[in-house]
Amino acid sequence: MPAAFPPAPHSWRPISIAIIILTLLALLPWWRNHAYLTDFYDYGLVVSGVGRVAAGERLYADIVSPIQSGIFLLNAAAEKMGGGTFQAMTWGGAYLTAFATAAFVLVLSRRWPVLAATGVAAGILFGSVVQHTIIWHNTVGVVCLAFVVWGAALAPILRRTDWPSHVLVLAGLWLGGINKLNFHFVALAVCCGWTLRAGLTGGENWRRVAGTLAGWLAAGLLLPLLTELIWTGATLADWWHNVVELPLASRASTLTQITTWKFYVASPHTYYGTLRLPQIGLVSAILPLVAGLAAWRGATRPGAGDKIILAVAVLLAVVAGAALHVTNNEIGYVGLAATLVLTTGLWLGFGLAPCGGYFWLGLVIPALLVGTVCWESAWRGQRSQFGHSRSSRETFLPAETADPAYAYLRGTKLPPEMHQALGDAATWLKTIEQRGLHPVFYGPGLEWLERIFPAVKPGPMPLLAQWGTTYGPRELTRLHRGLEDARIYPAVLSIHAWDAWTPETQTIFNFLFCQSSLGGLIDLRQRCLHASALCDSISFANNIAGNVAATLLDFDGTPMKPYFDTAQKPFLGVMRGEGRLSLHVPIRRLESEAIIHRLSEAEGRSYFADFAIVGRAKHEPRWSARIQLPAVQRDISVPFTAGGEGEPLDLIVTVPAAFEDQIAAGYRNPRITHTGEDAGPAPYLRSEKPADDLIETPPRFIDGSWSPDKITVRRGSVTSSGAELRPGGELWLYNRAGLSELSGEIFSAPDSTGSATPVVRIVWYKAGRLQVLQQEGLSDPKGKVHFRAWSAEPEGWFGILSDPVSGGAPVTVRILKAETAPQ
Repeated sequence: MPAAFPPAPHSWRPISIAIIILTLLALLPWWRNHAYLTDFYDYGLVVSGVGRVAAGERLYADIVSPIQSGIFLLNAAAEKMGGGTFQAMTWGGAYLTAFATAAFVLVLSRRWPVLAATGVAAGILFGSVVQHTIIWHNTVGVVCLAFVVWGAALAPILRRTDWPSHVLVLAGLWLGGINKLNFHFVALAVCCGWTLRAGLTGGENWRRVAGTLAGWLAAGLLLPLLTELIWTGATLADWWHNVVELPLASRASTLTQITTWKFYVASPHTYYGTLRLPQIGLVSAILPLVAGLAAWRGATRPGAGDKIILAVAVLLAVVAGAALHVTNNEIGYVGLAATLVLTTGLWLGFGLAPCGGYFWLGLVIPALLVGTVCWESAWRGQRSQFGHSRSSRETFLPAETADPAYAYLRGTKLPPEMHQALGDAATWLKTIEQRGLHPVFYGPGLEWLERIFPAVKPGPMPLLAQWGTTYGPRELTRLHRGLEDARIYPAVLSIHAWDAWTPETQTIFNFLFCQSSLGGLIDLRQRCLHASALCDSISFANNIAGNVAATLLDFDGTPMKPYFDTAQKPFLGVMRGEGRLSLHVPIRRLESEAIIHRLSEAEGRSYFADFAIVGRAKHEPRWSARIQLPAVQRDISVPFTAGGEGEPLDLIVTVPAAFEDQIAAGYRNPRITHTGEDAGPAPYLRSEKPADDLIETPPRFIDGSWSPDKITVRRGSVTSSGAELRPGGELWLYNRAGLSELSGEIFSAPDSTGSATPVVRIVWYKAGRLQVLQQEGLSDPKGKVHFRAWSAEPEGWFGILSDPVSGGAPVTVRILKAETAPQ
């Protein structure tokens, strides 16, 4: 079916001049930005993927990745052509920009004046490929979408005379099918739609229509799938899990945003900074509607059937453009470029004349305005230089000078803080190398270090540490088992600004890892000799609950590890053998919960585990039980009470060999209800032990006549306005008789310059029993935290604690009221 509007006669000279000028303009942002890299969060995954594939790993089988093979094949080719460095990869971005520029102008100038073709091509290019300095899958998606939609619009039925358009469609379908499915399915649907329209309203032979559709589907479905399976060696199940299941699980729910008014006046993707044109949703809706109105008023086929198709096509263009915008975590201009492609397809497919107000005011001029905004964004590097550094470019340093190991990055300049941190990371990583591998997990923002310092892997591992997108339940389980096994991942590295983890992963860190910093930018977590949460009583209380001071707990034999029941509540337990948690303080009575959790979601088999509370001095059982998990339940929790009789206790759990790795069994919420000991000195609730400052003079921070029997201050001092505590400071007050009320206030100094919010806690402690009574952040420098505490037993220490927050402001404590408990 020939297009309604005939090809425009042009000489090659104006087209060539337009291509040259537009190419130079499109490459200016690349030229300005390609040698700079502010952060590795995005481009690092391509660096890692290309490197892992080159090292022999197979995409989808060994590398879990919803990102398809196209981006790795293209960037690997660019690297190889340019010398094997990251800068060679950036030249691939320049090649793609030049190629897309020429292709867009050539295709559009077949039907439109050169000026119009160049203006619309500019809007699409500046919103897509120009935003990046490397070949990026979202922008490749826009290019493939243009090839397929425009090629099929110009030649919807396979004919020998239209072979140039068909080559464009077939290439776009194949490359799009191995690049990104959301762009690809939109392209395939539109392509098939043009062919069906040719049969429905153009009088085409239905055998020819069916043959064309079969060709499109073969090129768009079968050929890309075979390409990926053959190249990667993955199974169809592997491919489906990576490319379909993982993205749908995390992105499908975002589609509901297009039904809200807010989507049309402000892009949901605000993480790249303020957009000069935030109303992307609204513009994306108007452009296809204007094209539809132009076609409706001047349709060359005014029949009712074609007008129905027109209405459906416009609606699909609006919805598809919005869906591509919202489902890609990308700067919004890329989604807008996709809508420009679809709108241009409407003009071409319905054969509208490239003249008049609708064309110039409804398409060309808006495309130029959009392109101007997008080009300015690309020039600033709003997308390509995305990151958290605020250092000026003049201070950026050559990456290869951070350490000789970074030769791959030669020619690339990094912020000074990144440069320093990477140097420190290289020095540390070299100390743990074992036969060319490094027992470390690279977390968010540092996945690309795999390219420089290959890591140990417990199985197929995701390319990107992004929870819910690349890490589904299967991948998280594999990661957690690697973190729990000190032979696999005794260390974790991540960029501090991107250091976000699932609650389950963070709990494992809280228990098993100690955290430090490399260069102030990279978080280093290393496996502790003892569980780190047992070195931090506050962390233990917040994660496992209970009131036992964790510094008095220890693992004897097989360490227990954190697990999560179906309600995502953590507990300490084991999957195999015996676990033993020892309480090193005499007590009178203990309460807790014994828990069994089925690790597999499948039901149908019952399990049991053996539990026992044993006195450490006399080795006598204080409580024991064999607890059965019914076949129809995922979890069972049994509360119990055990008498301590003034002894320290062992909390023991045993998983039978027949049930190993099928269940996790252990304890949660251990609570001392009677201590049976005197209070002793002020406790240390963390492994660090700052020096005590014992105050014997009458305190100046207590109103009224009450005076504590003992006062201990750590990392603080007493002033005329109150007891001032620095970050990590502690104020401990002891009263022999106990108090029915202790109330006061905590506030920041008026001239405080701390950059982080102070977190304060009010606790009561006696002989291993820790009651966290109040904890909150002091976010308002002029505000106050009021507290009221009381003794859980006679005697005991009251603690007012300031968390050791880096950059936190000091706080001041005043005691306003104290009442002795009745005897």
